[in-house]
Amino acid sequence: MAKALISIDYTEDFVADHGKLTAGAPAQAISKAIDQATRLAFDRGDYVFFTIDAHEEKDTFHPESKLFPPHNIIGTSGRNLYGPLADFYAEHEADSRVFWMDKRHYSAFSGTDLDIRLRERRVDTVILTGVLTDICVLHTAIDAII
Repeated sequence: MAKALISIDYTEDFVADHGKLTAGAPAQAISKAIDQATRLAFDRGDYVFFTIDAHEEKDTFHPESKLFPPHNIIGTSGRNLYGPLADFYAEHEADSRVFWMDKRHYSAFSGTDLDIRLRERRVDTVILTGVLTDICVLHTAIDAII
């Protein structure tokens, strides 16, 4: 069986001071730890999935448009990975164990083929990292269980 690290929304818009929906200093403080966890997982042979919010500009039908200001808009730098995690992705994006997945909803499983990809690779253990643990990480964790 295999393991996968799922990195959730650790992007400029959610972490950087100039981010559209930033969690600020607390999110920035874990940058090194998230990078280290990701590199450790990769070095031991695990799969790494970057599951990233992808919103369309002026999408009034998406429920988040009534809850939050526009963020992680497709085609903007707000969707770039933050800090050293961006360097990791640049170094390893061509590796067959590294994946980028756009997501439209809180959970990385909702509306994506993440579940299928994990099953194809016989992944039986997932490690979740990222920001907004009370929203996107939480919803992903719940869906990972069921």
